[in-house]
Amino acid sequence: MTSESKTETKAITAEKKKLDKDYASQQKSLTKLTTSKDKDEATQARADLKALNTKYKSDAKALDIRLREATKKSTTGTSDLTKGKANKSTAKMHLKYQKRI
Repeated sequence: MTSESKTETKAITAEKKKLDKDYASQQKSLTKLTTSKDKDEATQARADLKALNTKYKSDAKALDIRLREATKKSTTGTSDLTKGKANKSTAKMHLKYQKRI
């Protein structure tokens, strides 16, 4: 479970980095267009920029949710391992005790 979550976390991080890079490049070009002398083009660019911001926020939120789930998996897997090790040592102690009797 922990190894799954590690690979998933890496994939999510890579996707987030790509999303940020794409967003920055698109935002830069749209921001330039908003200062255009053509009013219709500038208005359209502002609308596109607003839509881009909305899309970016929703995509980033989806990635954050996936990252939270992967982190939860990792935490659960780590705690399960810890519990398993504790139970194993307890079982060994009981086994040694039973052998003595």
